[in-house]
Amino acid sequence: MKILSLRLAAFRSFSSPIAIEGFDAGLNVLAGPNEFGKSTIFQALEAAFLLRHATSGAVLEGMRPRSGGEPLVEVDFETQDGLWRIRKQFGRGKAAILTDLKTKRAVALAADAEDRLATLTGVSNDGPGQSAPGRMGLVWVRQQRALLPPDPDIDPGTGKSKPRGEASALVELLGREVEAAAGAGTASRINQRVKSALGELITPGREGAKKGGAYDAALKARDEAQSHLARARQMAEASEQRMARIAETAASLVALESPEVRAADQHCISAMEKTLTDAVALRSNRDLIAAEFKSRDLEAASARQALDLRLASTARRSSLEEAISAAHALESEIKSLAEKLNTSRATPARLQRLFELERDVAVAGSELSSRSASVEISPQPGAEGRITANGRAIRAPTHIDVSDRLTIEIEGIGTIGVVTADPAKAAAAKARLDSAEAGLKSCLAEIGAATLHDARAFGEACVQCGAALDKARAQLSGLAPKGTAALVQELAGLSHSGTGAKAENTAEIEQLALKLEAAVRTARRDYEAAKATAPDDAAFRTLSAELEAARQTASRKASEARRIAVLLEGLKGEQSGVDEDGRAGEVPKALGAVELCEREVKRLEAEIAALRLLTTTLSDAEANLRNRYFEPVTSAIAPYLVRLFPDSGLEFKDAFSLDALNRAGEKEEFATLSDGTREQLAVLVRMSFAKLIAERGASMPLILDDPLVYSDDARLQAMCRALEDAAAAHQVILLTCREKAFEQISGHRLAITSWQPG
Repeated sequence: MKILSLRLAAFRSFSSPIAIEGFDAGLNVLAGPNEFGKSTIFQALEAAFLLRHATSGAVLEGMRPRSGGEPLVEVDFETQDGLWRIRKQFGRGKAAILTDLKTKRAVALAADAEDRLATLTGVSNDGPGQSAPGRMGLVWVRQQRALLPPDPDIDPGTGKSKPRGEASALVELLGREVEAAAGAGTASRINQRVKSALGELITPGREGAKKGGAYDAALKARDEAQSHLARARQMAEASEQRMARIAETAASLVALESPEVRAADQHCISAMEKTLTDAVALRSNRDLIAAEFKSRDLEAASARQALDLRLASTARRSSLEEAISAAHALESEIKSLAEKLNTSRATPARLQRLFELERDVAVAGSELSSRSASVEISPQPGAEGRITANGRAIRAPTHIDVSDRLTIEIEGIGTIGVVTADPAKAAAAKARLDSAEAGLKSCLAEIGAATLHDARAFGEACVQCGAALDKARAQLSGLAPKGTAALVQELAGLSHSGTGAKAENTAEIEQLALKLEAAVRTARRDYEAAKATAPDDAAFRTLSAELEAARQTASRKASEARRIAVLLEGLKGEQSGVDEDGRAGEVPKALGAVELCEREVKRLEAEIAALRLLTTTLSDAEANLRNRYFEPVTSAIAPYLVRLFPDSGLEFKDAFSLDALNRAGEKEEFATLSDGTREQLAVLVRMSFAKLIAERGASMPLILDDPLVYSDDARLQAMCRALEDAAAAHQVILLTCREKAFEQISGHRLAITSWQPG
């Protein structure tokens, strides 16, 4: 089959009718930029040959352009049966017309046209809305799907197995070659029978026996016989152990019930009881002496405490007397200082006011001096009284500060007036000075001082008096924090406690303390002696524990003797029952049954081993046949493969699915290869499929939509040469956006032209 022309209208990105005329029988290249419409052209070819004209729903909507319209596709093609044109109108006005181009006559319409088209192209027509691609699915590769493994009957959209008719198309093309290579299925049928027989004995894929099978029954019978033998041996061993226990138990009972052992145990307990009784007596005597010692010690301590109190009281009385005397002196001093301080007129407030007035006088005098004129008048001898200043006669040299105006009159001469620069301000300064001087004079009078020096002396005396008063008060507070009356009261209390009818003097108390301390020393010697002979607490606990342990041991021995006696009777009863059952010969019988079952298991295991060997041999034979089965495909791809991967080969899985690349003696899984290598191998396999189809008289064009996008320059050139070789055997249509990359490939360049559907 060859594509001759393609025309379409209202199809996806082509809202206007377009045509591609003059496809060559060899290599055809349609190159253009992205969104040029290459993928739309590919899908239009698929729609013409694989989609039913009555297609609806999402598939139909996917073909319509955005501007709307009903998709139309028309393809001229050539087969061995002649030249044909298929025209399909989708959507409203749906139709399918198959025309014989030699006679120019429509040979089939609608469903008949679909069926006849499928026959001409070798496409399966079983699907309700879309035909199975068959041969076309092997050699028509959509954009980006060149990266996927070229697995026949695998849906490229989902990656799942789907009956697309691709594998069956290959088998049909290879025909007798495939049938001969498969050996007419004889080895496979024999292998299935062997596996079936093996499956009756063991579970397929596992080592275990098949449930309910003969091997399973033999294993269970052997297990049961071995269990019976184990139980018989266990019972025989238990009987032997029981007899040994009877002898051992009887010996233990005799040892426990021996009169000599019982007498020795009782004698030991009696001796320990006497030792403990003696220890109790010694400890009681020690405790009595300890109580006496404690009593004497308390009496001596009380006497010593009374003596210490008497001595402390005497010392305290003397100290209080001295403190009271010093306190009275301080109180007198405080009273005198307070009276002196209270009667002084040089109070801090008056002194503060005095110092402020002194500062005001100085400030006002300074200001007045700065604003006044200075006039000095010195009369000549004999002229005294002839000069007057503001009416006052000047009789001696005089200095006058003029703050306002000064009038000087010289008798018989005239009058001189002296005026300051700013009389008003000078007068104000003079008024402030007069006011400050008057206040200063009044404050000195209140303090009772004639001069400032006297006032300061009065103030210093008041400060010294206050400091002395604070010091005396601090001393009195330290000496008598609660006051002198408290000291007097404490002294009175001490005097009262030291009088009375029963009060002893200090010498008598001291004599009594010495006597009681001597008694304590005697009591301590007696206690140490008693303590040395009596066992301490740890030793007494040890004696008590040893006696209790001896008593418990004797009790346990008696209980153990009773328990062993009961156990011995039970063992004798069990052994008597076993002997009555007559099981002495059970072990030999069970051993014979095990040997019979073991022979049956070994027979079946030998049969299983033989069947496994046979199925392995048959599987190897099938593998050899499978290699012959794939030989046509590997032979077809070899000339293309050598261009890109010299000294390499491909391995296929069942149904012609690409499995791995053998390179440099190593197997590389297809999924582990780089994107570029996977893409190149996928295209090479498609080329081999196209070659096989062409060699068997059913040529189908190889159509590639934007392939080899991950190839480097060297690999791309090699692939171009391989595609040129392939074009000698069948038609190749290459759709690409990589104009620069494929400009060196030789082939017919296609172009898109407008079309007027008629």
